[in-house]
Amino acid sequence: MIAAYVCANGMVLEYPSVESAIDSALALAALEPRPRVGVGADPSDARRAAARALPGMVVCLRCDPFNELNCCPLSASTALVRPRVNSAGDTPKCARTTVRS
Repeated sequence: MIAAYVCANGMVLEYPSVESAIDSALALAALEPRPRVGVGADPSDARRAAARALPGMVVCLRCDPFNELNCCPLSASTALVRPRVNSAGDTPKCARTTVRS
Protein backbone atom coordinates (compact mmCIF):
# COMPACT_ATOMS: atom_id res chain seq x y z
CA MET A 1 0.00 0.00 0.00
CA ILE A 2 1.28 3.45 -0.92
CA ALA A 3 0.55 6.53 1.17
CA ALA A 4 -1.04 9.47 -0.65
CA TYR A 5 -1.55 13.11 0.26
CA VAL A 6 -4.51 15.46 -0.18
CA CYS A 7 -4.21 19.25 -0.21
CA ALA A 8 -7.27 21.46 0.26
CA ASN A 9 -7.22 25.13 1.25
CA GLY A 10 -3.47 24.92 1.87
CA MET A 11 -3.79 22.08 4.40
CA VAL A 12 -2.14 18.74 3.52
CA LEU A 13 -3.43 15.46 4.94
CA GLU A 14 -1.77 12.02 4.69
CA TYR A 15 -3.77 8.87 3.89
CA PRO A 16 -2.67 5.22 4.04
CA SER A 17 -3.74 4.44 0.46
CA VAL A 18 -4.51 6.11 -2.86
CA GLU A 19 -8.13 4.94 -2.67
CA SER A 20 -8.72 6.46 0.77
CA ALA A 21 -7.04 9.71 -0.31
CA ILE A 22 -9.20 9.98 -3.44
CA ASP A 23 -12.39 9.20 -1.51
CA SER A 24 -11.54 11.91 1.03
CA ALA A 25 -10.54 14.38 -1.69
CA LEU A 26 -13.87 13.90 -3.48
CA ALA A 27 -15.75 14.46 -0.21
CA LEU A 28 -13.70 17.61 0.53
CA ALA A 29 -14.36 19.01 -2.96
CA ALA A 30 -18.11 18.74 -2.34
CA LEU A 31 -17.96 20.99 0.75
CA GLU A 32 -19.07 24.63 0.70
CA PRO A 33 -17.29 26.83 -0.16
CA ARG A 34 -15.82 24.60 -2.85
CA PRO A 35 -12.09 24.14 -2.17
CA ARG A 36 -9.45 23.42 -4.79
CA VAL A 37 -8.27 19.88 -4.02
CA GLY A 38 -5.10 18.15 -5.15
CA VAL A 39 -3.86 14.61 -4.60
CA GLY A 40 -0.24 13.54 -4.81
CA ALA A 41 2.31 10.91 -3.84
CA ASP A 42 3.99 13.46 -1.57
CA PRO A 43 2.92 16.77 0.02
CA SER A 44 4.52 18.96 -2.66
CA ASP A 45 2.75 17.02 -5.46
CA ALA A 46 -0.57 17.45 -3.65
CA ARG A 47 0.03 21.21 -3.33
CA ARG A 48 0.96 21.52 -7.02
CA ALA A 49 -2.15 19.59 -8.08
CA ALA A 50 -4.38 21.75 -5.85
CA ALA A 51 -2.88 24.89 -7.40
CA ARG A 52 -4.04 23.66 -10.83
CA ALA A 53 -7.58 22.78 -9.69
CA LEU A 54 -10.63 24.99 -10.02
CA PRO A 55 -12.99 25.31 -7.05
CA GLY A 56 -14.77 22.01 -6.41
CA MET A 57 -12.32 20.00 -8.55
CA VAL A 58 -10.00 17.17 -7.53
CA VAL A 59 -6.79 17.11 -9.58
CA CYS A 60 -4.02 14.53 -9.49
CA LEU A 61 -0.74 14.25 -11.32
CA ARG A 62 -0.65 11.87 -14.29
CA CYS A 63 1.93 9.49 -12.83
CA ASP A 64 2.15 6.44 -10.58
CA PRO A 65 0.30 5.65 -8.35
CA PHE A 66 -2.58 7.56 -10.00
CA ASN A 67 -2.38 6.08 -13.52
CA GLU A 68 -5.20 3.59 -12.90
CA LEU A 69 -7.76 6.06 -11.56
CA ASN A 70 -10.88 7.08 -13.46
CA CYS A 71 -9.51 10.43 -14.63
CA CYS A 72 -9.98 12.92 -17.43
CA PRO A 73 -6.66 14.37 -18.67
CA LEU A 74 -6.38 18.15 -18.23
CA SER A 75 -2.81 18.59 -19.44
CA ALA A 76 0.32 16.55 -20.08
CA SER A 77 0.95 16.40 -16.33
CA THR A 78 -2.45 16.66 -14.59
CA ALA A 79 -5.84 14.95 -14.65
CA LEU A 80 -9.30 15.58 -13.23
CA VAL A 81 -10.44 12.79 -10.91
CA ARG A 82 -13.94 11.63 -11.81
CA PRO A 83 -16.01 10.11 -9.00
CA ARG A 84 -17.79 6.79 -9.28
CA VAL A 85 -21.22 6.95 -7.66
CA ASN A 86 -22.00 4.10 -5.29
CA SER A 87 -25.63 3.04 -5.81
CA ALA A 88 -25.93 2.29 -2.08
CA GLY A 89 -26.13 5.88 -0.93
CA ASP A 90 -24.83 7.89 -3.90
CA THR A 91 -21.49 8.50 -2.20
CA PRO A 92 -18.52 9.30 -4.46
CA LYS A 93 -15.92 6.54 -4.34
CA CYS A 94 -12.55 5.99 -5.92
CA ALA A 95 -12.79 3.88 -9.07
CA ARG A 96 -9.86 2.01 -10.58
CA THR A 97 -9.89 1.61 -14.34
CA THR A 98 -7.60 0.00 -16.87
CA VAL A 99 -4.43 1.86 -17.66
CA ARG A 100 -4.76 4.26 -20.57
CA SER A 101 -1.90 5.62 -22.62
